[in-house]
This record gives sequence, structure tokens and C-alpha cells, in this order.
Amino acid sequence: MAAWAMKNELVDDARPAGGPARARRPTLPGNVKAVVWARAAGRCQFGGCNKLLIGDLVSGNARLNTAYIAHIVSDSPTGPRGNEIDSPRLTTDPNNLMLMCDAHHREIDGTTTWRDYPVERLQAMKQDHEQRIAIVTAINPDRACHVIRFAAGIGRNESPVAADHIKTALLPERYPADGGWIDLDVPDLGVPDHDPNYWQFHRKLLGQKFAEKVRGRLERGDIRRLAVFGLAPIPLLVELGRLISDISDAEVRQLLREPKGWSWDSSPGRLALDDGIPQRSRKAVALKLELSG
Repeated sequence: MAAWAMKNELVDDARPAGGPARARRPTLPGNVKAVVWARAAGRCQFGGCNKLLIGDLVSGNARLNTAYIAHIVSDSPTGPRGNEIDSPRLTTDPNNLMLMCDAHHREIDGTTTWRDYPVERLQAMKQDHEQRIAIVTAINPDRACHVIRFAAGIGRNESPVAADHIKTALLPERYPADGGWIDLDVPDLGVPDHDPNYWQFHRKLLGQKFAEKVRGRLERGDIRRLAVFGLAPIPLLVELGRLISDISDAEVRQLLREPKGWSWDSSPGRLALDDGIPQRSRKAVALKLELSG
């Protein structure tokens, strides 16, 4: 078994059904477990899981511990990914240990599934998770901001602005302040945007919501910095900008099409220019420029 149960007791090694029992062994040293827990921030490190392993909403037990610490290279030479050299050497090495929920702990060490999770794959999961935790926890408290999320239908399309996408776009420069989510979404009341009443109605509703949720807090100094994520018809976005004004410390984000998301792609783009001498001489020269986004 490549995992230690998170209890102050001895635990059995996993074995095939009906197989011989293996020797019991003590739990990991407390300082090693503390390092693993801290690096994982109490969440499952299996790629895409991120489940919080403390507390239970159903039972209401806030102190419930559902975590396992799994070995990448098994501490037993005959265990998953184990060998005679690395198994004893890496038994208590935090770099060889991952915090996992029960389901994914069973997955990576299952008798029929463990081969799907070689050392390199698990190490990549662990590294990605710990780098994300390091970025999030390293943000200075003065980087907090209040997030305005504004969406209104564009034609026949809905305009959702997902909270998870916003958080990803803000990090690592910013993060949402506690209680800092401000929704100004305009509900679809069946009025199409080609109806002249659409603009008057939505402008009035947006102004009411802004006055109720934002303006007073700005004037009192409760909001120091805004991050604005809007996806709506352009006239409504212009109106939102007018309401915020240039007095407020506001950062405006735009939804990009390629790659789709709210963060600018900082990688260098590809641009190829070809020049040549035309075969025929012409009197008229035309220059055409197209700008988008």
C-alpha cells in the first residue's frame, strides 16, 4: 500500500483479497505529515480533484479528517511503483508523498489501475497542485479586490460569467476580497435587444443595482479596488463604465476568444511579413489595415 492512514494507530498494508497479511507499520512522523498537508493546503492533489479533506457538510462535523497520504514510489519494493533502491530511501520523503482523498488514493494504488499512474504522472500532479497553492498563498493582502460581475444577453445568446474563470484570471496579481462578489446580472425578461424598450429598461435596472450594491460602498471607502468582468451588449458595457467613472480604482477585464478566457496571453504571437516587387507597375497604391479586439 502506498498510503498511510491519517490516524494515530498502526495500519495494515493493502493486499489482494484473500492474500497474506503484511506487517503493520507506524504512521509517518508528525513533521513529515505537516509538510505534506501544508504544501497541499488540505486538498486532494490528484489532478482535477482539489477536494477539501477537512470537515463534512452532510454530518456537520467540521473536524472530520478524510485524507490519506499516498506514496508515489511505494515504501514496499513490491508495492505500486516500488523498487529495491527507491522504496526504502523515499519512505518518509515529503517529495514522494501526496495528500489524497479516499477515492483517488484507491485509484492510484488499485490492483488493476496503479499501472495507469506512473511516477512521472503523479509527480506532475503534485507539482501542479503545489505550485498553484504557492501562488495563491503568496499574494499580499493589499492585492484584494471587489469583483463586479455583469452579464446580459447578447442577441439570443446568454452571457454567463463563471466565478471559477474569474478567480483563475485574477491570480496571481489579484484575488477576490472576503465578501467581495458583486453581481449586477440583468435577468432575461423576454425583451429582445432589437426592441427600443430593451435599452431603456436595462439601463434603468443596471443603474438601480449599481446604486444599491456599489456606489454607496465606494463613497464610504468600503471598496478600494474593483475588478470588472462584463459580458453584455456594448451599449450596456459603456453605461457600466460611465457609472464606475474614472475616479474609482478599477481594472476592466475582457473575454478573449483565442485563447478563450479572461487573461491576456503573454506568450509572443506569430507574425509573418512578406514583401516583394509587383510584376506590373501600377499608379494606384492601396493600404488596408484591420484592427480587432
